[in-house]
Order: sequence, then C-alpha cells, then structure tokens
Amino acid sequence: MGMDRIMEKRELALTEVRKIELQMLIQVRDFCEEHHLQYFLHGGTLIGALRHKGFIPWDDDIDISMPRVDYEVFLNSFPENSNYRLLTPMMDNYYFAFSKLTAQKTYIENSAEKTQYGVFLDIFPIDDVPDNRVQSYIFFIKASIYKKILGHLNDKVMNPNYNFGKKLYWKILRSFNYKKILTRFSRLTKQTNHHGGLCSTVTTGVQWFIVYKKSWFAAQVPVFFEGEKFSAPIGYDAFLKKYFGNYMELPPREKRVAHNYKYWIESENE
Repeated sequence: MGMDRIMEKRELALTEVRKIELQMLIQVRDFCEEHHLQYFLHGGTLIGALRHKGFIPWDDDIDISMPRVDYEVFLNSFPENSNYRLLTPMMDNYYFAFSKLTAQKTYIENSAEKTQYGVFLDIFPIDDVPDNRVQSYIFFIKASIYKKILGHLNDKVMNPNYNFGKKLYWKILRSFNYKKILTRFSRLTKQTNHHGGLCSTVTTGVQWFIVYKKSWFAAQVPVFFEGEKFSAPIGYDAFLKKYFGNYMELPPREKRVAHNYKYWIESENE
C-alpha cells in the first residue's frame, strides 16, 4: 500500500541560496554561449566579480543584463525545465518590466511584495535612449511614471502610516491595468532602439537620467565569479564608475545592507 506524500518546507541558508543562484547563472551562461547571445554580469554582481571574485559578502542576489535583441531571443528560446522557470513581463500577476529566472520548488517570503517566484536571477534588457537631451528627458519622465505605477501594483499592502493624500494616491495607482502599463512601457523602451549611441537599463529600479555609451556594451570580456568564468561588458570600468563611483572601495558599514528576503524550499516526504 502506497503512502501519501507530504510537502514540507524549510528555510534556505544564505550559502544554499547562493549555490542555487550560481547554478542558474551557469545555465544562462552556457545557453547564451551556445546560441551566441551577449550577456553581462550587472550591477552588484559585476562589482562582486571584480572586487571579491564572487558574491559581495552581504549580498544575496545575481543580476545580469543583455542587449535588447539578445534579450528577446533569450526569452523566446530558453527552455523550461524541472529546475527553473522563466518569468517575463505580461505573465499574469508579474509586475516587473524585466525578467527573472527562478528556481522551482522555492519561494520567497517578503511582506512588501506579491511574489510568484523563489530564489531568482534578474535579467535586465539594455535599451537605447534618445541622444537628444530634451527627448531623453521626456523619455525618462515617462519611464519613471510607468515604473512608479508598476511599483505600487506590486505592493502587497498599503503602508499604514500613509496620510489621506498618500492613501488616495496609492489607490489611484492600484486601479491601473498592469498589462496595459507594461505594454506602454515596453513600447517606450523599444522605440529608440537601433538609433544613436546611448543606452540604459531603464526597466530596473530608480535610475533617473543615467545613460551609458553603447560602445561600453559592444563586446564581452571575461571575469571570474565564484570560480567560474562569466562575461562583463568591455567598458565595465566606465559603466561602474558612472553608476557607483569608486566601486572598488568598500562602502561604509551602514550601507552594507542585504535584501530583506527569506527563501524557502519545498521537499516531499513520505
């Protein structure tokens, strides 16, 4: 006589989270290399590779970026499997304008957000922005509005400390149809592609008027992260200095803050 399987959960230690994230990154790297797609370690992950040869000691996530053309090919061709799931804009109840690769059978506990994912890897598209300063300013104003709306749509609960005006503002933003907002945001980010010499990862968090030279992302150079070889943009030094300043210098202790996430994994017991 068979026995019923019972799903149990346990919290993942930081070392386990990082191991899962690294395996996801290796999967993405191998797929991109096989299909001749450009990808780059991004943000804190890139700093970690250059400064620590791995994870920043207090960090617990991985970010990569891809030129928009490679990003779209990746989304349309990366295979689903029993280990990982690719979450993309326009999926139901997914409120981001970028994509995530998430580990199956894991989930994240974070009271500030609605989530349908667990241990994850963020994938940001690199989009062109107008070279003209006025057009670029308008572009970033529109992008910031769309990101603000999406951010509130992703809020699980309203801040109880909001005054009446902020509560009303929150409720108005929550009334928007997120798929329409994502469609408009996507149209905005793609409309200037293949023109000019500037770009940005505008779909990520708050990045007011931060632009980069496309030449910085024109080719890949190797860097090591946790003993594995990955790709960085050829202009990584200029890119990181533009965004972070002296990125090789450790920040003050009070700024060494990890994300407030708890990760869990499900397992079957008979």
